[in-house]
Amino acid sequence: NGTLRLLNTQTITGLTNDTGSGTVLLTPTSDTTGLKMGNSYNNLVVNDSTFAHWPLDEQAGATANDVSGYGKHATYVDSPTPSSDRPTTNFANYSSLDFDGSNDALSFDGQTIPANSTWCSWAKIDSGNAVILGSGTTGSYALAVYGGNQVRVYGQAGVDEASWSVSSLYGSWHHLCVTQTDMTVYYAMTLYIDGVSQGGNETLDDGAGSISRIGTDTTDYIN
Repeated sequence: NGTLRLLNTQTITGLTNDTGSGTVLLTPTSDTTGLKMGNSYNNLVVNDSTFAHWPLDEQAGATANDVSGYGKHATYVDSPTPSSDRPTTNFANYSSLDFDGSNDALSFDGQTIPANSTWCSWAKIDSGNAVILGSGTTGSYALAVYGGNQVRVYGQAGVDEASWSVSSLYGSWHHLCVTQTDMTVYYAMTLYIDGVSQGGNETLDDGAGSISRIGTDTTDYIN
């Protein structure tokens, strides 16, 4: 009734796939064909390098489920509420999660962002300073929008910051992505908004900080 993680390259003997319970998580590191555990599953998750994924489309309860297969589920802080206000997408997108800008947030076990990675979020910001992906430490965040027209990423050591000046993001849905590339002596950071690169690379000495919150750094909250 748990989760079995496979690369889909192992030789499996003496193991029966229970198609009535549990989860099989496939995380291949190269191209493979076929499924080592057969073609029937209770719950099959195929994950090609997704670190975590919170759709935020729950209609009830107090948990935001991580559908990456790694179980990094987030717990509601105060009372974020489901909303029918959502961006137009080319995939099923039933709802969003509304934050009040005061104390609504999501909390999960602290995670270190991989050295070479991309993190993205759909966001509709009404006003104020909005921390989208943060931590339990004030001023420590991996993605924030300040004043509606400045996107920031804070470094791990807390001494440097990447920032981009952009057109106002208030009042409409936007898709924000940051890519981080380990260049050995520094980290190159690139911001994309709605699929468009926002100028040249910014740099961080030590990469983006660890994360444990959605919607806040415990001081600034998304609204």
